[in-house]
Amino acid sequence: MNNLIKNAGFSFFANFFTLIANFFWLSFFNYQLNVSEVGVFITVMAMSAPIWAYFNFDLRKILASDINKKWKKESYFYLRITLCFVCLVVGAFLSFLIFEVLYMHFVILILISKCFESISELIFGYFTLINKQYFIIFSRFIRFLFTVFFCLFVFFFELNVSSLTIFIAYLLSFLIPFLFVDLLKFSITNKPNRHYLYEGRAILSFSSNLAQEAFFVSLFSSLPVLFISVHGGLEEAAIFGSISYIATAIHLLFSSVLYSSLHYLKTETQNKIEGNKKLLYKALIIILITFIICILFIISFGNILFQILFGWTINSNEEIFIFLLRLIAVFAMIASTTISTFMFLKDITHIQRNFRLLRLILLILALSPIFFINVNIVIYVCWTILLLSLLEFIGFIMMYKNTEKSFK
Repeated sequence: MNNLIKNAGFSFFANFFTLIANFFWLSFFNYQLNVSEVGVFITVMAMSAPIWAYFNFDLRKILASDINKKWKKESYFYLRITLCFVCLVVGAFLSFLIFEVLYMHFVILILISKCFESISELIFGYFTLINKQYFIIFSRFIRFLFTVFFCLFVFFFELNVSSLTIFIAYLLSFLIPFLFVDLLKFSITNKPNRHYLYEGRAILSFSSNLAQEAFFVSLFSSLPVLFISVHGGLEEAAIFGSISYIATAIHLLFSSVLYSSLHYLKTETQNKIEGNKKLLYKALIIILITFIICILFIISFGNILFQILFGWTINSNEEIFIFLLRLIAVFAMIASTTISTFMFLKDITHIQRNFRLLRLILLILALSPIFFINVNIVIYVCWTILLLSLLEFIGFIMMYKNTEKSFK
């Protein structure tokens, strides 16, 4: 239990640095770029997220829980590099269909950034497996320092930097910790060979359900942004996407703590030590308490938060209301993800995939009328996401209870 608390603490602080760095970048984009460029960034992130979610095949989760070392770490690494190349090609092709040529150099830089981020995430799974999560903190802290230094340097000296320079700096914030921390500590010594190819195929086969689940989850988050971008425009997409970016960062913070606990929880499950159910209930209670604190904070300081982060002049409470709707939805998603992870520890993956697919289909059906009715598109989308997230949470609770009965 002490190791669990220690690793969870490491993960929390590592992702706290990530959260602050992401806030810095989002604020910096809103201050330095025009609305269309911010909309491009948000739309590219929304468009590419499902692609990376699927082709990542949730390798970090599998590697972090591979306590029996079924596959070599090099097999994971070379597989991830191959899949990142596929993601880069697919993402660039789709971006070429969506955006004007004027924005394509921005798009390519963003996509390359996601490649380095994706490979680093896999390496973090290995650090979790070997209980050296302080390397994750160090890597995230380096990115945090670079981000803060660059953004404050530009603000302090009131520099007029180009959009291209900003996106290059964004890429460097991922590349520098990858080269000087993640890759060095991961220490790949063997070159690709047929054995790694064989193991890579086995990993893909094992993780197919997880890949589909991740794809459905990511598409559920990305489709609303794309719908708003097409129906409302880049300005509405920038507003909704910026708020959703914060909500997603909170989700990531909690998910990373779960990732850090996988080694401990998997060992407990394999050794048939009871208490996982109690751990799940404790996790849900922590999520509930955190949710209440966040709601009170947004109600009290929401206007100040938006002015600091985005420089928005808020004449009404509409943005705060949107944020509250997204916050409630994201905590319902966090609770669902927590239950899903505990089911994964019992080698159950098909139920989660089916639930995510059903939720995605319902989302598409609910968003379809947007093109035919006159409504506030952002509010409509937020209510839709909230209701579906709550329904999914209730469904996961029922399914978990059923799986508990079947394992008795």
